[in-house]
Amino acid sequence: MARGTGDCGTVGILLMSPAGSGGELTRLMYQDITNIMGAGPTALPELVIDGLSPPINNASLFFAANCMATVMRPTNTGYMQYDRSEGGIWAGRMVKVAGNEIVTDITTLAAWQQPDGTMKLIARAQVGSVTRGLIGTRTIEPYSTWNFTRFDLPSVTDLFSIKEAPDGTIHAVYSKTSIPCDPCDMGLYHGTLPMDGQWSEDLIQESKWGDPNDEYATDAALAIDSNGHPLIAATYFVRAITGSIKSAQLRLYGSGQSGWCNETVVTEVDGYAGSDGTKMTGISPSIFMDTSDRPHVVFMDKAQWHDGNNWANAIDGQIRYAVRNGRKWTVRTLLTQDGQTKSPSPLIGALPPSLAISPDGTSIHAATATFEWDTDSIYLQQATDISFKATAIQAESTLP
Repeated sequence: MARGTGDCGTVGILLMSPAGSGGELTRLMYQDITNIMGAGPTALPELVIDGLSPPINNASLFFAANCMATVMRPTNTGYMQYDRSEGGIWAGRMVKVAGNEIVTDITTLAAWQQPDGTMKLIARAQVGSVTRGLIGTRTIEPYSTWNFTRFDLPSVTDLFSIKEAPDGTIHAVYSKTSIPCDPCDMGLYHGTLPMDGQWSEDLIQESKWGDPNDEYATDAALAIDSNGHPLIAATYFVRAITGSIKSAQLRLYGSGQSGWCNETVVTEVDGYAGSDGTKMTGISPSIFMDTSDRPHVVFMDKAQWHDGNNWANAIDGQIRYAVRNGRKWTVRTLLTQDGQTKSPSPLIGALPPSLAISPDGTSIHAATATFEWDTDSIYLQQATDISFKATAIQAESTLP
């Protein structure tokens, strides 16, 4: 999902559609959702590329000047770039990321546009026999070329989020838990790599391990403000040592002269719940900054319940949104769904949402894939039907 910069206010999404009944091949589609909730007709999805296998969407969307939509899709040897003409025709070409060297296993880790429209990609790839990080940069001019440079990735277990600050410093948020472990270090760490420097790290959130509960922050999302300072949204879990979640909340972390501090944003679900309780929210957050350095966060609620075997079941659903102006937060629900307490079968949920905001933070778009699963348990002895639906929401942000 992406929004244009400057004079371009177009908002678009990328989605995968089955190419045939077998599900082995898929189509990569683009849809303009700028006026998805408006009175006029909704733009239809457009075919970017057909016959993809495996059916994995690791593509990124950008907007060049004149609102030209551009898609970057990693392949085994580089990127395929697809550009949209004014007539809605897509054309692709290969983009090399390491000259004539052999490149494999490319995975996009982050993609965004700077306020001036400059496009940015961060990827992990095997260059020769070495795993490296890649940073791709392209200007906003139509048909401009990508320039890729390399850097050393941090040696971590789970890399949650990574981004480059305006001064060229790379910020990363990660954990270093090595499974199996007892006790486990489930702390949340922040690493920085200055230009021509070495990685350094500091602890954002200490974890707790063992009786009576485990406590830790995870699924962290990273944003950089206009001064180059990181802000991190994360889910803070309290978990029984048996593995069941006792509570989950949305936290925002920031750094100051005395180190990292945090504030709790949301602790309760908004109607979407399982029979284990309502203190389970802040799931799968994403964070974005507007031009006034206000943080905008989109996240989900969790429905958890125990079945007749005393096994814990859980699914995530609905889209919630929080924005901070000064020291005050405004929280609202953009997409409402029924949790397990209201719909024990079929189970209703959604995949982690995406968010796009206008530069001034007053207009927002969110998108997800909602689903209905024809079951009352996540533990299945045979396959049951599950249907997915691409869902987009357009709303105005009510700043606090």
